[in-house]
Amino acid sequence: MSWLKSRLSKKTNRDFASTWARDGRVYILPTKFGVMFTLGAFFMLLIGSAYENNLVNLLGFFMLAILFTAMIATHNNIQGLVISRVEATHGFSGEELPVSMVVHNKTRSSKSNCDFTIKGFEKIAQYDARAVIEPGGDARLLASFKAGARGLHELRRFVLSTTAPFGLFYAWQFQPSDAIAVVYPTRTGDRPWRMADRSITGDVHRASGAEDYKEHVAYSAGDNLNRVDWKAFARGRDLLTKKFDEPVGEGLMFEYHRISETDPEIRLQQMAKWIDLAVSRGQVFTLTLPSKKLGPDQGLAFAHRAWTELAKYEEKI
Repeated sequence: MSWLKSRLSKKTNRDFASTWARDGRVYILPTKFGVMFTLGAFFMLLIGSAYENNLVNLLGFFMLAILFTAMIATHNNIQGLVISRVEATHGFSGEELPVSMVVHNKTRSSKSNCDFTIKGFEKIAQYDARAVIEPGGDARLLASFKAGARGLHELRRFVLSTTAPFGLFYAWQFQPSDAIAVVYPTRTGDRPWRMADRSITGDVHRASGAEDYKEHVAYSAGDNLNRVDWKAFARGRDLLTKKFDEPVGEGLMFEYHRISETDPEIRLQQMAKWIDLAVSRGQVFTLTLPSKKLGPDQGLAFAHRAWTELAKYEEKI
């Protein structure tokens, strides 16, 4: 016995989980309601046997039949599901981290009321667990989790689960993943930013003249709506943004080395706050880190690039 305890004590929780919890295998246990239902069925059988009442015995056996049917149905409702992809996810430290993934149904039966969790992450809410996954089809599941510390986090293991259709059993399976969650620094700080010399701030206005036009590019979230080619959109084309060859000032200067703070996390949090303010005001900004410089540019898409650099930043010793 002492040898067994010593062997078990050397195993980490992850090693133990990998021993019995195989990816793709379905596991099932009764829910609290299922346990009560099972006890009720056996209680009916005991009463029926004690009083030799065939109707009570029939009710007990009927409840057991429902129990076994529910177990098989719940098992089948999660079996055959695989994760097709986990879509890019990002959020701010301490806030909600939305995670969207697409699951594929390999079986010939529909699935419903399936949700998921991520090992090592605290779940906040599930938004579309009632989505029906058709035979051979795909469905998107969306949930939110509490974002941890700043940085890149590996979403190694997902847990697909369901209690449908009767709620008597909880069935789940593990699915591996190589997805990465980008957690930005918290947006805090009240230090003033620096303006670049002879820079253009606020919205960048296009100079008149057709010679300034450069090209069309696909619209991305955060692009200036004044530059969207609405005429082309009205003709049935996709949303396109007009690009022009024009000088762009550096605007606001967000410089890591100019923040008088020894703690690198406080510096990054202040820069994240500055970026948030610049986006809300539609201003051009330049982000300068010890080993990288981004911009000048503006818009939400550029802000996400800048926040990602802050999330990945590592202080060199």
